[in-house]
Amino acid sequence: MKQVFAVSILLILIGCSSTKPTTSLPPPPPSLDVRWASRFSTEEKIQLLHERGLRRFQDAKQLTSREHLQKARDDFQFLQQEFGDTLAARRLKELEEYEQNVIAYYTTAAQEAIAKNQLADAAGYYKLLLRFDSSQTAASEFIEKNKAEIEKQLQEIRATGDTYLKKKQYVKAKKVYERLWLIAYSPDIDSTLKSINTLKAQQDKRRQQALKAATQRDNSEMLSNEDEIERIYIEAKRAFERKDYLKAYSLFSSIQRSYKDTSLYIERAADKIEALNLNEETN
Repeated sequence: MKQVFAVSILLILIGCSSTKPTTSLPPPPPSLDVRWASRFSTEEKIQLLHERGLRRFQDAKQLTSREHLQKARDDFQFLQQEFGDTLAARRLKELEEYEQNVIAYYTTAAQEAIAKNQLADAAGYYKLLLRFDSSQTAASEFIEKNKAEIEKQLQEIRATGDTYLKKKQYVKAKKVYERLWLIAYSPDIDSTLKSINTLKAQQDKRRQQALKAATQRDNSEMLSNEDEIERIYIEAKRAFERKDYLKAYSLFSSIQRSYKDTSLYIERAADKIEALNLNEETN
């Protein structure tokens, strides 16, 4: 009897526990990626990826960067593979054409420089090519094979630029250092180019002041003999017609501006001198 009672109590307890309500945890919130993606329609997602791919392509063009080009390619390949987007397929062709054009440009420029025995310039183009595409082994082999001659030519180019600097021929010096910047960039070349620009600006200012002073010369300083004035006027015109604008300017400035059309010739000669940077030759 006691056993039956104990079993009954146990069954009652089990029944009570089974009918007790259970509590469940709320589902976790969706991830940020899921919530962000849900805010855009398929068309909007395609458009956003297109815009990003195009921005990366433009960056690749501006920087001649293989890295940015690959990022753009990844975006357009995803659009093509996941959405079957035909515009993305066209963009991929454009990327391929651009890539081949860059390689062809640097390769051709290097080969043309080699034909002129400008090995330093060729090395510069090949370095740019390798920066864009490190798999171009012919470029790296050329640089390694001609290392000594390349360094020799670089030193000669730099010496030429330094000579122009000493002579204060800043236009010519700038061209030489811009060439060096292209074929063998280094911080000191960058610094020299900035210095040249500053010196050239100062030189131009001084020469403009000198030109202005010359044109305002007192009439008392001018020649008074008419025969001599006419002779110089004729000689100045001939110099101008021969495009010897420096000589023409000097001769016209030595006679009265009011004589015939001397004033006009002085202004025209000054314009030519500045436009053609002929004043560099007067250093």
